Amino acid sequence: MIIKHKFTVPEIIIILIFSYALLSSLFHTITRNHDSGFRRQVNCTSNQKQIALSAIIFAQENEDFLLPTEKELLGYPPDRGLKCSSAKKPPGYGYNSRLLGKKVSDFENPKLIILTADTIKDDLLIKRAADFDFRHKNKNCVIAYLDGHVVAMEEDSQGFKEAIAVNFVEKR
Repeated sequence: MIIKHKFTVPEIIIILIFSYALLSSLFHTITRNHDSGFRRQVNCTSNQKQIALSAIIFAQENEDFLLPTEKELLGYPPDRGLKCSSAKKPPGYGYNSRLLGKKVSDFENPKLIILTADTIKDDLLIKRAADFDFRHKNKNCVIAYLDGHVVAMEEDSQGFKEAIAVNFVEKR
């Protein structure tokens, strides 16, 4: 004799509650780990966008000059304004050393000129390709350009190689 057992309503409700609890905790864990890296990269992109816009406004108000001299820049406290939440140590962002004391009009194509980027350097100046830091999700480096646009690039990407070729003599 075959006995068919049917689930009762309370049993089904208990199974659904346990399933919901397991799935919601799993979903929360997955999204929290995914989002934290993404949020830091978005935060860094936003910070560098603000720095780029500030530099452009500074240039407009100071006879087209971009940045102060190296001596003035190095006197800027690294813990104020240039701190990246993903950097192992401050400041985390650096300026293209080619821009110090220059005017915006000195550059033919501002959309190709790196203004700021994630850096491993302590002195705020990016002088060569090895100074970039690929610390974000998917090994990206966030780079702000002189025209104000900001991108996250991988080290092996064609865009990064072109940016290095335009901005620095040496190649990585």
